[in-house]
Amino acid sequence: GDVARARSLLKQLDAVAPTRRLRAEALLYLCDCLWCDMRQIRPLLEQAYSEIGAGGDLDLRIELLVDLAWVGILGGDLAQGRRCARAALRLAERRGGPAYLSRALLAVGHAEFFLGRDVEQTMVRAVSLQSALEGRQILTSPRRKYGAHLMWAGDLDGGRRELERDRE
Repeated sequence: GDVARARSLLKQLDAVAPTRRLRAEALLYLCDCLWCDMRQIRPLLEQAYSEIGAGGDLDLRIELLVDLAWVGILGGDLAQGRRCARAALRLAERRGGPAYLSRALLAVGHAEFFLGRDVEQTMVRAVSLQSALEGRQILTSPRRKYGAHLMWAGDLDGGRRELERDRE
């Protein structure tokens, strides 16, 4: 619960970490403590990604790219958000497994939706993975995100149906 102390410890770890992966992980966790301050988060995520490099740990690369996608989406740089989300999706498809694939699909869906693209197939694909995510810690479910997208697109009945299914 002591966020200031957590930030301090993570900054210290970044400075003395013996491996590039550990430095990247410290930076990633530091971003979690910055509460959506995109001006601070973006350079830290970019630094973390450069620490692990293009041939680094696949799971960590996917996680960093998804977070960079959300920084772009939430920070108003939709083109950057889309690029990172698509890169994360390519890696997640190569890796396999529902957790990374679902997160990447949701990021692609969000970025492309706000760019005016049809994201129905992308969002339905993310929702199809939801049952495999049960028991995992996720901020929001694919079905909840899809329901919100339907509502934003004007399909209030469809959005309500998805949100009610998610609640159940």
